Amino acid sequence: MKSSKHILLVTPGFPADENDYLCTPMIQEFLIGFAKYFSEVKFSVVALHYPYKKTNYKWHQTNVYPLSGKNKKGLNRLILWRRAIKKIKEINNFHKIDSLHSLWLGETTIIANRVSKKIAVPHIATLMGQDVLKSNPYLKFLSLENVKLAAVSKFQSEVFNRNKKRDVDAIIHWGIENNEIVNTPERDIDLLAAGSLIELKNYDLFINLVRKLIQSYPAIKCVLVGDGQERENLKGLITQFNLEKNIEMTGNLERNKVLELMRKSKIFVHPSRYESFGYVFAEALINGMTIVSRRTGAAFVCEKWFIAENDDDFSILANQLLSKNISCNSFNPFPLEKTVRAYKEIYEQSNFI
Repeated sequence: MKSSKHILLVTPGFPADENDYLCTPMIQEFLIGFAKYFSEVKFSVVALHYPYKKTNYKWHQTNVYPLSGKNKKGLNRLILWRRAIKKIKEINNFHKIDSLHSLWLGETTIIANRVSKKIAVPHIATLMGQDVLKSNPYLKFLSLENVKLAAVSKFQSEVFNRNKKRDVDAIIHWGIENNEIVNTPERDIDLLAAGSLIELKNYDLFINLVRKLIQSYPAIKCVLVGDGQERENLKGLITQFNLEKNIEMTGNLERNKVLELMRKSKIFVHPSRYESFGYVFAEALINGMTIVSRRTGAAFVCEKWFIAENDDDFSILANQLLSKNISCNSFNPFPLEKTVRAYKEIYEQSNFI
């Protein structure tokens, strides 16, 4: 008989319901994968800030305890931490926790660290995104001596090592399920970009790329998915360069709509200056797209992934790809089963220090 384990995730946010596809899709896939491959491992979730409700609920088989902190600052933040610690101890009283798993380096790590010592269970922390950069105010003073750290890419682990002077204990990519593979050779969108429209993602490069390509491909069709503080600036550039007929800005879309667009598109352009992993990479590859990106996150060179070492490389590579027949075969270098197996091994091997 398989021995069951109870893992408690501490995260800033979690889907409000099973239709909340935009919230941390990689965590959603992760939990669904565990239910499929290792159903004996049970999860609970304490969500600090989102969703904005305080009623406990079920997400698939997972018990979720939202605290609705709403990213409030100052004293409210300290009160939230106390509430989180109390809630985790209460959960442990009626369903013994075997491991605490915090997501993002910051307040989640601080909370899980304190409870880990109080209830004598191991603590695993996953480095998620910009939390490994020097801009993370928690990074300098976080105590990580008794924490097992998992990075989501080699690139991210190297950035973390430079900024914190510590190696991670494991590198585990976020996974995507093979059953999402769909082969669709008929694709009428030439370039697709998708993500948060913030300065770090550098989508003005995408618009300038189209401006260059239009000289050789006047009917080029491109789509930019997402929303954010750079939206009006990007709309202005599209108007300035007379690209309204070539670039469609969709705003935020449900995840299934984005995946549908991927199955209609040839090249995924991702000009972001930084990614920890880039789950959108995995989604693009599994839906048959060819990627042009910087050397960031999970990026690696292969017949479906081309690395731009500088801004000019984006137009050179895109030009080369558009000039020939691009393979639309699906490719999954990040299988979900591999991800959950790696974390299951960590959960089984972790001992309280």
